[in-house]
Amino acid sequence: MINVNKKRAQEEMIGFGLIIIIVAVIMIIFLWFYLMKPTNQNFNNYEAENFVTTALQYTTDCKEPGRDYLDLKELISWCYDLKECENGNSCSILNSTIKGILEESWDVGTGKRIQGYEFKIGVFRLEGDLEREIFSQSKGNLTINSRGYIEEYPKNRKWIKVSFSMFS
Repeated sequence: MINVNKKRAQEEMIGFGLIIIIVAVIMIIFLWFYLMKPTNQNFNNYEAENFVTTALQYTTDCKEPGRDYLDLKELISWCYDLKECENGNSCSILNSTIKGILEESWDVGTGKRIQGYEFKIGVFRLEGDLEREIFSQSKGNLTINSRGYIEEYPKNRKWIKVSFSMFS
């Protein structure tokens, strides 16, 4: 009778050991996924996405001759094509408009929620090479922790990319 109890106890110990091993393996897998997550959080962010989407719809001071005022998205294409607005150079109006939008929208600096930002507009070939940078501005401290958004749309067999990144 003593032998039967020892055998049963040994089986229970083996079962308990297997459960501990299975739990340990699961924890190692979760730990591995956690550690493999990139530290630079360069992901799309609803705040950056809303900013870019809204900015592209902003009505600028560039008046198309004989027509209405252009929104920012149209003005970017005009600047790329080097077209003239009724009231001035499309690229200078684009630069001043974007700088004004950025200054009014983002209060950045040390101790603030957003420490810096970077806003870029570029024209890319279909292969992905940058053909021409139309606008670029950064302000504040560009740290490792970023979140941002890229809006891209076609233009004459090329891509116009508008990117905005916020750094915290």
